[in-house]
Amino acid sequence: MPDPATIGGVAIGTVIFNTLYWLLGFLRVRYRYCYRFWVWVSGVAYAFRL
Repeated sequence: MPDPATIGGVAIGTVIFNTLYWLLGFLRVRYRYCYRFWVWVSGVAYAFRL
């Protein structure tokens, strides 16, 4: 069995990574919807030749 300190280090690293991933996840979601909105607006503009 590996050293307990190694297992603890991996566990702490995993917790830190998951916390940052979920706290900064709003950036990923926000830009995805901005892109979808831009595609929708450009489609509407093309349909009406604006």
